[in-house]
Amino acid sequence: SLDWEQARYSTKLTISDHDATVEHTLRHAPQLQRLLDEGAIRRVLELRCPTTLLSRWVSSDTSTCRAEWKPNEVHGEMFFIPGLIAAKQLTLSGEGLSDLWTAPITVPRGHWLARGDVSRAKSLSASLLSFHSRPDLADGCMRIEPSATSGDLHFNVWVSESLLPQCRTRRDLQIAALIGVFGRIPLIDEEHNGELDDDASPSSILQNIKQKLREANVPLWGGELDRDFDPAWAATAIEPFALEVMDKDS
Repeated sequence: SLDWEQARYSTKLTISDHDATVEHTLRHAPQLQRLLDEGAIRRVLELRCPTTLLSRWVSSDTSTCRAEWKPNEVHGEMFFIPGLIAAKQLTLSGEGLSDLWTAPITVPRGHWLARGDVSRAKSLSASLLSFHSRPDLADGCMRIEPSATSGDLHFNVWVSESLLPQCRTRRDLQIAALIGVFGRIPLIDEEHNGELDDDASPSSILQNIKQKLREANVPLWGGELDRDFDPAWAATAIEPFALEVMDKDS
């Protein structure tokens, strides 16, 4: 939009629990469109998760790019960056460009030619809980309390100071915390007389949880269903344990 005066580049991003899809739209840029059709420019989607140091990008020959990830590859915030990049070194003419460009432009392979807005998202578990340390907890201990300051349903997971650094990367600790959170959710819901599921209250996370559990045929809490509700089953239906293929020597 800065260099090609008439060109317009836009994206539409759809994010789920395990993948993201972006639709690229390029208009009024015949020079770039020709290079796209020739394969000299690629449509890409870059995914970054700072907590786990995940950095991945995918490219596509069509207008749609789809990036996938495993549950153990992401935690906390994720960032999505769509755009167009040069698949090889290019020489662009001044056709359609701003008057600032008076000569052909050399674009190195891998450089961005257009970038969409950066989008950010959180996993459901990251929205539901956050980790903190408490000096009064013995090594290896964990305590879970509902947050009194968050507008939406949220829990503080308190751990010993020695355990906190590991909570960023160890999925077994993250899921252990999530199981504890699901053990507390029915009590919190009961304290609010079920009003947490009211559209007028800040309950989007709880509604999301219930919808996902229904889709997975996992029993919910409340009323006669309490005896069937299993916090471990509910937690691992939302965030499954990662199953890694082991080699025969392991």
